[in-house]
Formats: sequence, structure tokens, C-alpha cells
Amino acid sequence: MESWNNRNKKRLYCCSILAGMFWSIGLPAWGDMSCEETVVVSCSPGSGPGQYVYRLGAGYDDSPMCFGIDSNDGTFYIPEVDSRPCSRAIRVHKFDANGTFIGMLKPEGRTDRVRDIVIGTHGDLYLELSKPGIADCTICRYDRHGRLLNQFGAKGPFTQEDLGAEKKAEETGDPYCYANRDKYFRTAGRLVLIPNDELLFVRGYDVSKQAPETFRFAGRTGQLLEHVKKNANLAAAVAEKRSKYIRRHEQFLWMYREEFGQGTKAMGYSLIGPDGQFYYMSVTPERLEIRRVVFSD
Repeated sequence: MESWNNRNKKRLYCCSILAGMFWSIGLPAWGDMSCEETVVVSCSPGSGPGQYVYRLGAGYDDSPMCFGIDSNDGTFYIPEVDSRPCSRAIRVHKFDANGTFIGMLKPEGRTDRVRDIVIGTHGDLYLELSKPGIADCTICRYDRHGRLLNQFGAKGPFTQEDLGAEKKAEETGDPYCYANRDKYFRTAGRLVLIPNDELLFVRGYDVSKQAPETFRFAGRTGQLLEHVKKNANLAAAVAEKRSKYIRRHEQFLWMYREEFGQGTKAMGYSLIGPDGQFYYMSVTPERLEIRRVVFSD
């Protein structure tokens, strides 16, 4: 005679199968995705260290736009701009891996926006900066104390002549004083730095040709090694090899955008951290948070 435990195990097994069948019927496109979110960094609006300035409106955005994670110790870096016209100074807030505020850097130079940031293996900071008054961007490399080491753009390292023309343009308020403007990135891109800082990739967009473009630089010197203007001829088989993990990230992003709508910059920036986990930054008038999302089957 079958024992009570065995009968109930079978019943539980059958119920599990039926529940799974019913659950799978009518699921939305992202229904097979489950995830757990953890807030790892949280800070309030304000002007002090460890606080962020929130300004979001038609045609401008002075709120923090990006963040970086140091692969050595898990430190989070959140850059922003002191948006007062007489300042335009850069501030970089630092939080340890547990989300505790540990300090603020004030890198040299002025900018309208910090478009992206990556942290080098040896602690150098690479900031993609929009220059005051125009949309053109450059990449500035700083040491861990915020001292400028070098600056480069779409053609490679900047010369003293380039820097002098840039300074004159800032002082006169005339962006067309810039010499050799083709040396600047015309649109913002995403930065990718490989281990040991040997290579830096900038993924951007060529507005004139309506096509993506990729730059490959020597990581420390900024020497341009390669410029690929479009990647339109990738084989279909390659395009299909996106992992399930990445597809889930995309689904999650769309879910979140639909939830928050267009009135907030809740999904301002996302990246894969050194631990292989997915992180995103939520910026609202009430709170700035960096969240870690762990996906499960």
C-alpha cells in the first residue's frame, strides 16, 4: 500500500506541473524572467559631498548621467557638474562597495556634462566630457587624485595648440574658436576599457552618415589605433548570438521604462559590473540609487 508521504509527493508533483502549464499560458514577452533588485548606493539631492544636483527639463539635463565601478575594490564613482555658469566644475562622488560615502574628487577642468566614466586597472579615471557651449566631446584621463594626465579626441592626443584654442573658446564664449574641430567626438559615446588599460574603445554614432562608429585607442596615451565607421555587414548568424542574459537585461530595461514613463530619468545608465552582475542608476527628484539586479531562471 502506498504511503501517505509518497501519495502527497505525487500530488505535489502533478500540481507543480499544472501550475507551470497555467503560468506559461498568456505570459507577456518578459514573463519568463525573474530578478531580484538590491539598492547598493543611495543618496539624496543637495549640493554637498555625497549629494547630487537634480535638474531635468526640456532641452537640458544637469543631473548625473553615468557611474563607474572600480574592479579592484568595488568602489562606485558618480560624476556630476556644478552647473552654475561661473563654475561648470566637475565633482565625482565615491562610495565603497557597501554603498557608504567615502569621499569626493574635483578633477581639473570645466564641462557642461560628464557623458561617461570608466575606471582603469591602476585607478585612473577616464571621463568623457562635453565642452562648455557645444556638444563636442573629449576624453580626459585623470589620476586617482583628480589630476589631469592627458586628453584626447577622435583623432588622438590633443596638442598644446588644441588646448590653447579650447581655452580661448571657453573664455570668449565662441565655440567656433576651436581649432581642428574634427579632433572632437561630435556625439557622445560609451567607453569600454579592457584590463590593464591597454585599449580603450569608444562606441558612438556618426550623425552625418546615420551609422554607428567605433574608435580604438591606446588606453594610456590616447593614440588612435583604428576607426570603424559602420558595422552594417555583420552576418545574421553573429547578430543572433546575443546571450539569454543580455536579452533579459533588455527586457528588464523596457519594463522599467514603461513603469516610470517619460517624466523621469529613472533609467539613466546601466552597465555590467566587474562581478558580472547587472547594475543600473535611477535618478529622480527624491533619490539617486544604483541598483544591482540578479536574474534567475
